Amino acid sequence: MSKYVLAFFASMLLEFWFNMCAYAANHDSYTLGFFANLTYPFVSMIPVVMIVEQKTWKDKTKIAFFEGLGYGIGTIIFLAFLKERLG
Repeated sequence: MSKYVLAFFASMLLEFWFNMCAYAANHDSYTLGFFANLTYPFVSMIPVVMIVEQKTWKDKTKIAFFEGLGYGIGTIIFLAFLKERLG
C-alpha cells in the first residue's frame, strides 16, 4: 500500500474518530466517549509518525496534503453518518 494512501485513510479514520469523541462529549454519551477517547491516541499516532519519518520537505508536504484530504472526507462521512442516524 502506498504511504500516501495509508496517510489518507489513517487521517480519514482519525477525523471520524475525533468527531465521534466530540459528539459523545456534547450528547452525554459517557460509554461512547470513554472508548472513543481511550483509543484516540493510538489512532492519531499513525499520521504523525508518517510525517516524522519523511526525509524531505517535499515528501512531508505530500503526506500532509493527503492527510488534509483524509480529514475533510472524514468530516463529510461523519456528517453523513449523523444525518442518516438522526434523520
